[in-house]
Amino acid sequence: MRVLQISKTLGPDCGIALFARSLQTHLRAGGIEVDTADCPSLSKKHDLLLVQHHVELFTDNEVASLAAGTDAPVVLFAHSECSAGAFQYLDGFVFMCPGMIVSTHKPVHTFLHPAWTPQSLEDRATLRHEFGLPEKRLIVGSNGFLKFERQFVEIVEVLLPEARRSGWFLELITSPWRIDSPGELSRLEGLCMREQRHFRFHHGYLDAATLNRRLQACDVLWCWTGAPSAPCASGAISDQYASGTRVLAADKQQHRHVLGLPNTVAAPDALVPFLDCLLEELRMCPRQRHDPSPVSWGNCISGLIAFLCRVANGWNGPSIGLRQ
Repeated sequence: MRVLQISKTLGPDCGIALFARSLQTHLRAGGIEVDTADCPSLSKKHDLLLVQHHVELFTDNEVASLAAGTDAPVVLFAHSECSAGAFQYLDGFVFMCPGMIVSTHKPVHTFLHPAWTPQSLEDRATLRHEFGLPEKRLIVGSNGFLKFERQFVEIVEVLLPEARRSGWFLELITSPWRIDSPGELSRLEGLCMREQRHFRFHHGYLDAATLNRRLQACDVLWCWTGAPSAPCASGAISDQYASGTRVLAADKQQHRHVLGLPNTVAAPDALVPFLDCLLEELRMCPRQRHDPSPVSWGNCISGLIAFLCRVANGWNGPSIGLRQ
């Protein structure tokens, strides 16, 4: 089967573009022929059009135009809520969060947000030596897009006095969000300069393996936001679970695919109760590790491939097979 994947922001290192590249790699490994472009190209015949969709990237008219420009079935891969106005033009939907769509008669596949996972977990002391982290101190970390609703600055400011008293070290890794949160970057850089013995901050995209190994080096991770539950899965919490490190996460819809797994702790929605929960977790600090494979691409991709093949075959039509 030949798939043309459309990722409108393919050039920059943004979240959807990075996801589309990873998806292409794993679909190809599963026997699907995939081309990825930032706009449709009909120079090659394809059996299915897969659109990486966000409501701020595509209007209903643009979705309709994509569907009108091809005879192949069109599947929308949703990274946000979708307008019902686009449903009539589509042949199927992929969502990374259950309940993201209320109802449709079109085929739907739930693809829980996967992450790069290691073949085996590495020795923490070795990783800390490699990354210049303190080898014998408790390290608490987090990662994710740098945006106001993650409240990284507020959390770090509360944890730093505790870190000084107890000898903890804070490791924060963020990446650019498509909309800037003015002042957040400079505030975190300032905290890093003043608190070098207790806080390290990295801003920028890391390759999946490096991010995973840096999260493996931590004893406890947090994934929290004060924003309302979102109808799309969190890549940050998948990355964290993929490290095998214990995770404390807000009890939100976008985290549910991980909160039911071993070695995760659900934290309250409000900031102060969350911080109390995190501080208690750090005082107990069981430093447990877990098998990260439930969020691996290999564990998730086969169901998606089967779904795409069924849509390309008209659900009950003549069979279009995988590349041998």
